[in-house]
Amino acid sequence: MLLCLDVGNTDVFGGLFRGDKIVLRFRHPTKDVKTLGAAMIRALRGKKISGVAVCSVAHGATEDVMKAARRAFKTEPFLMKPGEGLKIKYKNPLQLGTDRIATALGALDAFPRKNIIVVDMGTAVTFAGVSAKKEFLGGLIMPGMRTALDALVGRVPHLANLEIAAQKKLLGRTTEENLKRGIFFGYKGAVKDIIAGLQREVFAGKKTVVVGTGGFSRLFADEKIFDAILPDLILHGIRIAHRQAG
Repeated sequence: MLLCLDVGNTDVFGGLFRGDKIVLRFRHPTKDVKTLGAAMIRALRGKKISGVAVCSVAHGATEDVMKAARRAFKTEPFLMKPGEGLKIKYKNPLQLGTDRIATALGALDAFPRKNIIVVDMGTAVTFAGVSAKKEFLGGLIMPGMRTALDALVGRVPHLANLEIAAQKKLLGRTTEENLKRGIFFGYKGAVKDIIAGLQREVFAGKKTVVVGTGGFSRLFADEKIFDAILPDLILHGIRIAHRQAG
């Protein structure tokens, strides 16, 4: 079985694949990367690991993750590199993060020969235009919902751990409600407007599939923003990159 690891700035997100199906998932804090090897062994006890594939944007943690995988599974991990896997239309393809390549690959696998807008709502919110010709056309990056809220209230102790949740009404009558509703409806409006703009500017109004991924995308499941919400998109993209590398 193939173990895929998405190494982000907050968490290491792991998925174990049997063929193209995920049979197990786990998360481990990136700040505790030194204990990742032991955590993986516990999580995967009794599982036969034939290979490990890694995608990392937390560059300070990458080598520790690679070492942990080598020690735990006695195999040399595959590491996704910038600029590979797609036709990348960046001015400098090496600037494109491998996490964004992975989500694009996952989306193209789920919706082959389609024009796609991928919206990844995690620590940051990233937008990507991906063509039916397997081209990464470009995108946008904005602060994630938690990142924005923490920047706003992080120094106010009783608001520091405020839950971000879907909201039904606009008007809040407490400070907490004001913040929750401002974040939810602010991002809802921004995401919808950017998607509409990309459909006009990039795809000239042609049909596109809008794919949401990342933990916060699920808050908008009832808002008719996304055609599909695929939480494991990046893991599938890592799997595909590993397969393409042979």
